[in-house]
Amino acid sequence: MPVQPILKYPHPVLKKLCHTVVQIDQSIHDLVQDLVDTMHEGPGSVGVAASQIGVTLRVCVVDVSKNRHGKDNNHGLLRMINPEITSRSGLATMREGCMSVPDYTGDVDRATEITLSFSEPDGTHREITASGFEAVAIQHEMDHLDGLRFPEKITDDDKLHWVLEDEFPQYRNQERWRNWDKKCSRKQWDLIKSGKLNDALQ
Repeated sequence: MPVQPILKYPHPVLKKLCHTVVQIDQSIHDLVQDLVDTMHEGPGSVGVAASQIGVTLRVCVVDVSKNRHGKDNNHGLLRMINPEITSRSGLATMREGCMSVPDYTGDVDRATEITLSFSEPDGTHREITASGFEAVAIQHEMDHLDGLRFPEKITDDDKLHWVLEDEFPQYRNQERWRNWDKKCSRKQWDLIKSGKLNDALQ
């Protein structure tokens, strides 16, 4: 299936609450495959939600098995239809980025362990407990299904960093992000929250 373009914040679809999938038919199978292909195409991507490709249905995919943070603790490729978190425990601050909010990363508070239920594309009901980086990735994608983007979950604007694409290798090397000096200014943060991402990048 074709790789789909990722919608960029502040596209209005990214703010919409996604609808429950009522019937798993061929269109849902095609959607899931589009999400998988789009995730694999994205540099460093570990998940994609349906709203990021313009479809307001509660479908997302996550796969952290090839990421250094999740390779030792994961469930492989998760293709989730109508996912629902039934319990959360623990709390940690994790640095996140998003293909729909390019050039920014931020510290987000997340549960360190979650239990969730969802349907597989074949209709099988599944329940899993995810922890660590996989739990964070799932929570991030499920936020998209509720019309939320990670910058909106950050209350301390000093925790939002501005990182251009060619700076990411340096940013990630030996956790240099901890001392990254390109913080998001108050002006940029206000522009992002008001939906003016392109203006914030000027």
